[in-house]
Amino acid sequence: LMDTTSILKQTNISLLKTKINLAMPVIGPVINEFLFDLPGRIKQDRINKLVEELERKMATIEMEQINQDYLKSESFFDLTRNVFQAAIESNVDVKRKFLANVYLDSIIKSDTDLDLKETFIAFIKSMTTNQITILKFINDHESKLVEIRYYAAFYDLFNKSFPGLISDKYEFKYYSQDLEIKSLISMGGGLNNFDDQGARLLLESHKDASIVVTSVGKKFIDYLTE
Repeated sequence: LMDTTSILKQTNISLLKTKINLAMPVIGPVINEFLFDLPGRIKQDRINKLVEELERKMATIEMEQINQDYLKSESFFDLTRNVFQAAIESNVDVKRKFLANVYLDSIIKSDTDLDLKETFIAFIKSMTTNQITILKFINDHESKLVEIRYYAAFYDLFNKSFPGLISDKYEFKYYSQDLEIKSLISMGGGLNNFDDQGARLLLESHKDASIVVTSVGKKFIDYLTE
């Protein structure tokens, strides 16, 4: 039997749906769908896709690789909750695959680097697909980014591989700086801004700023694989 709280909640939702339909008969049904019906279906669909990804990857794991005691631990409970919550908030396959990789890696390694995994889950939730593309681009083109010095040169190089993907250069700069704030990449002493036209007197030993993926960034990228 449904408890009293659940009955009251369903009654209030029904009343609210009726009010919306009466107040806005043309778009009321659309609003009700968006507020009450669609979110549940979207959440379930995203969870289902994560579970399908986990099933596909679990087929490659031997049972003896799994520490049963770890599966009963509070650490695993917390990670499970965070992974599935992140999946609900993720609308692209690349993020779900990332979460599945983090989750299964935790199962195999029995919570090794759990704090870093939790940090990575928070990162993937907040990152845009454009940021992920920039990070992978840097990883694939590190040799071309040695002493690149200027944001303009970095942006031009990126646009050759992904023309028109990020049309605003300052949007591109924001994404790049956020990757550095997350310690996924390093820009050394920093790149010259797009509008920087000043001349500098440089010592012979000076080297212009390069862009590299950090050791933490390399670990993050490992989870972006299929």
